[in-house]
Amino acid sequence: MFEKIKLFFGGRDSQGYDRHGFDKTGRDRDGYDRRGFSRKGIHKITGTVYDEEGYNVKGFDSDGEHREYAHLKGNRISFLEQGILCIDLHGMNVKAAVLLLEEVLSSYYDIHRIIIIHGHVHGSSLRNVISTFDHPRITKIITGLYNEGMTVFDIKEKENDE
Repeated sequence: MFEKIKLFFGGRDSQGYDRHGFDKTGRDRDGYDRRGFSRKGIHKITGTVYDEEGYNVKGFDSDGEHREYAHLKGNRISFLEQGILCIDLHGMNVKAAVLLLEEVLSSYYDIHRIIIIHGHVHGSSLRNVISTFDHPRITKIITGLYNEGMTVFDIKEKENDE
């Protein structure tokens, strides 16, 4: 009983494995890492150098895209109304957020305002970077317009042939 409680709170069993079955080096009893790759880079389920989601041991897919940035085109972008785009950056790191903003500013043509939700308490590092973000299409940066967890970009509409 005490052994199970110890494992639950971060301890290791008598063979050195944590409650998820991984040793101190991050390998399971069969020698696979947390994502299922062997030391040679072969995935235990697919039997190839790619996992079930199509990423290799270093996190890249066959097109060279990294898994860390795969969520950039997910449900983070939405149109509120004509010409106003909303981007939710909650939980993103600064590098990924900057990449997403640059992609949006270069891809979306008929928008004149972007509302960026970065969060109030945990979004302070994002807010600091976003409030000084520099891009030729940005005409005005407004912080705290709706609340402290949002920043607004007023931008020049981009012509399709630019």
